[in-house]
Parts: sequence; C-alpha cells; structure tokens
Amino acid sequence: MTARGCSSAYSTSMSATSSHAVLQQRAWHFSHKRSPIRPVSTIAPIAAVLAGCHLVLKLAPDTISTTVFLIPGHTVTRPWQLVTCGFFEDSLLNLALVLTVIFCCSALLVQPTWSDHELCRFVILTNVLQACASWIGMIVLYILFRSEHFLFAQLGGLTGVLGGLS
Repeated sequence: MTARGCSSAYSTSMSATSSHAVLQQRAWHFSHKRSPIRPVSTIAPIAAVLAGCHLVLKLAPDTISTTVFLIPGHTVTRPWQLVTCGFFEDSLLNLALVLTVIFCCSALLVQPTWSDHELCRFVILTNVLQACASWIGMIVLYILFRSEHFLFAQLGGLTGVLGGLS
C-alpha cells in the first residue's frame, strides 16, 4: 500500500468517526434541549414570598409596615427598606395583579431566554432601583412643596418589576 492509500484510508475512517460523533452530539443536544416554556414551578418561590409577605402584613400591620415599607423620612436610618418594600403588597387586588403578570410574562417572555438566576437578579435589581427612584422622587417633592406627607408616606409593592417586564 502506498502512503497515499494509507492516508486516504485513515482520513475516511476519521471522517466516519467524526460524523458519528457529531450525530451523537446532536442527538444529545435535542434530547436535552430546554423547552421554550419552563414549568411554572420555577416562578413559584417569588409568588410564595409575595403571598407570605402579604399574609404577614395582614397579621401584624402596624409593627411590620413601619419596618418594611419605604418611608422616605426613615430610609436613611433603615436602608433595608429599599430591598423589602417591593415584596410587601398592601392590597389583595394589587397582589393578584402582580402575581398574574409575573406568572404570565415570566413564563412566556423572560424565562425562555433567561435562567432562574438571571430572573431573580432582575427582580431584585428592578425592585431596589424602583425603590431608590421613589425615595429620590419623594424627597424632591418634599423639598418643592414642604409637605410632610411626602416624607412619611408608606410606599411598597412590586410595581418596578411590572414596569420592567413591560
């Protein structure tokens, strides 16, 4: 056998092996491909936190509301309010609306392209940024109108995430 014949046989066996490996890789990819709509159970922890926070707020409204809601006059001494205010809905109608939008929009639009970690990061980041914007807005309104209502209003809810999803 000549050197040319040997290399030809070698390249034929290599191309057959590599094409077999490619077919196996494609078969694995299609069998493990993520479905476009994940189960709603990946969004369930966010819904459970919102429902639990609403229930806690209804059981002890006075003690909890002054601690977790965004109160612009107290936020300097209670910075955790920027994180917690978004998870507490004071109205059952608002809670139902937020949960419906999160389930529909997250399952259909966001989760097919984002991972669960990115969705949680999105919820927390938009929640904190919306709280910061609300705090700045209320401070500016207090400076403009000198009404104490703007300093001591209780702000809360996941409206920043709703705006971010839209």
